Amino acid sequence: MIMRSTTPNRGFTLVELLVSMSIGSIVMLAVFSTYIFLGRNLTRLSYRSTLETQSRKILTTFATDIRNAKSITNPTTSTLTLKMTDGATVIYNYSANKLTRNPNGSGAIELNYDIINLQVPVTMPNFSFWYYTTANNTPTYQATTTIVPMSIKQIAINYTLQAGTAAIQGQQGTLTSYTAASGRMLLLNRQLPDGS
Repeated sequence: MIMRSTTPNRGFTLVELLVSMSIGSIVMLAVFSTYIFLGRNLTRLSYRSTLETQSRKILTTFATDIRNAKSITNPTTSTLTLKMTDGATVIYNYSANKLTRNPNGSGAIELNYDIINLQVPVTMPNFSFWYYTTANNTPTYQATTTIVPMSIKQIAINYTLQAGTAAIQGQQGTLTSYTAASGRMLLLNRQLPDGS
């Protein structure tokens, strides 16, 4: 006598297959979306950390120069020449999305470098010097040709650093900006007025 199994041997139905594939696709989509989201956030966090470090370097360098300056010439929103107490001259110039510092005519050094390890350019989309004078005690960053250099008592800088390019990092969602504004930096070593 041959015994037959009471459980039928059959495969999945079409409905079961479609339901399981739909659930599997949703789970895979959720995992992939989470992976992309976390990757972008990690990249943005890394860029932000680097931009903050670059910003601290710029502010430290500028603050040191201001502390050692005895006079100012050519104050504009994008250019500043400092005469130092040791006789040296330091020229700050902002152009083409970059800030350069030229100490004593020895060659301009760019203050916002590329992120070497990430191969992502760092640019400075905007920058301005702010001057505080004894006349109005407010920041003057417009019509700086009317400022008398001897009247400047404090200087501040305002700028934005950006990691990446809009064409590439913007599409990837990792374009990162960092805006910084210094406090008023007092000119400690000003020379006595000489009538100029």
